[in-house]
Amino acid sequence: MKYEYVPQIRQYRLASCDITCNCNLRCRFCFNDFSQKNFNMTEDIFQDIFRVVPYLPEATGMDGKGFYFSCLWEPSIHPRFLELLQMIPEKYRSRVFFTSNFAKPYTDEMIEQLARANVNHINISIETLDGDKYKQLTGGTEKNYENFFSNLEKIAAIFPKYETAPKLRFISMALKSNYQELEAIVEKCQKDYHAFVNEIRTPFEGTYIERFQEELLDKEEIAYLERVLAKHGERVSYYLRESDVCRQDEVRERAAGTGNAAGETGAGAAGNGNTKSGSGQRVDPLPAIALRELPEDYYDVRIDSNGDITWHGTREHFHYDPSADYTALFAEGLEKLVRQEAERHVLFEDRVKKYFEIRHKPFQKTFFFLDDLVESDNFFVLRGWAGVKGIDSGRQLKILELSDKSGSPMYYVCEDESRADVVDAVREPFENAGFRILVDKRGMSGQKLRARMFFYGKEENRITHIASKRLYVQLK
Repeated sequence: MKYEYVPQIRQYRLASCDITCNCNLRCRFCFNDFSQKNFNMTEDIFQDIFRVVPYLPEATGMDGKGFYFSCLWEPSIHPRFLELLQMIPEKYRSRVFFTSNFAKPYTDEMIEQLARANVNHINISIETLDGDKYKQLTGGTEKNYENFFSNLEKIAAIFPKYETAPKLRFISMALKSNYQELEAIVEKCQKDYHAFVNEIRTPFEGTYIERFQEELLDKEEIAYLERVLAKHGERVSYYLRESDVCRQDEVRERAAGTGNAAGETGAGAAGNGNTKSGSGQRVDPLPAIALRELPEDYYDVRIDSNGDITWHGTREHFHYDPSADYTALFAEGLEKLVRQEAERHVLFEDRVKKYFEIRHKPFQKTFFFLDDLVESDNFFVLRGWAGVKGIDSGRQLKILELSDKSGSPMYYVCEDESRADVVDAVREPFENAGFRILVDKRGMSGQKLRARMFFYGKEENRITHIASKRLYVQLK
């Protein structure tokens, strides 16, 4: 396999892949659908879907970015699990990691192959140290339990001999059955199994958790865990929250106690959103300008073991086609995501004009600077900082006007960026004075753009200031 990286304004955050769609355990907290028939990824499919990797970030830790060789299912039950892992080009292995339950038997030679894999890390699921509890929580057998701890002993003995050995992250679900045991699990993994980090988490939300409500932690149990785990510093991360299922009674009680008030609020919020003025006349307020937030998984790609692909941000789905050009497919999918992200910054001129009611105060000096420009064939990212002297930058939105040689202006809602250096430089409350916009430059005429900054007051619901100077943006 040989893949060349094409520079992009954006990259995918992660590619969540699985080489199987089955598992050798049936954990109580698993959300997978086991009614489907298993499909083991073929070598041809793997060669094609791995072409996504040039568009993934370099792995710098265990932040979830990169290529999931396995994520939702168990990779070790694939008959060619280790062969596929070894097919990954050396230059991209730092972007790869996988999750496994290690419940099947491994020989020393197989553990050595893992140690030589040179992937970023391995996630290992561990819920308990007790054999009976292991069977209860994982649906596994006594043999699975023995395999698991035998494999951990082999890993502990073999991995330290190889510089290429992946780092180990042990992941545990926090449940009523095991929460008092979790500190002991952490200590054993750190001491005996060379854990790089332990992660403790409560089950993901979803209707599936109603099947095991009796295992969900309450507030007191979560508070206990937080106190215990906090003692272990950065070697332990935890994501603990009370489930919505646990809070249903509380929500019902609160709703029952405030039913009338809630009903009145709902009625007032319904309809066309008009409000009454002091004279009793209805006033149609201008809607506040806001930058639509992207979901965290916007730049994620899901790849099933049969080669089917889903782009989270656009929700587009592609069925595996052996004749397709997968390098182009992933590049085009990424460009659609970037284009859609860029669209959220755009404001149309007729809408911006509705917000003009400037009462500019001469003594309020404006600041407007451009810092850097990152450009690709079809997009550019522009960063800088801007503000109005004496006004907290958190109370404003910045709207950038760009005009090309045709003279037609385009308006963009800027995304705030924290700028401690600006605070230090001007001694003003400019923590959010930094700004950033992503612009789709197709259709723009000329390479020199004129830039002007407007300041929209969130409380006033109007544009209150315009930067006192214009700047220029030079494109390639």
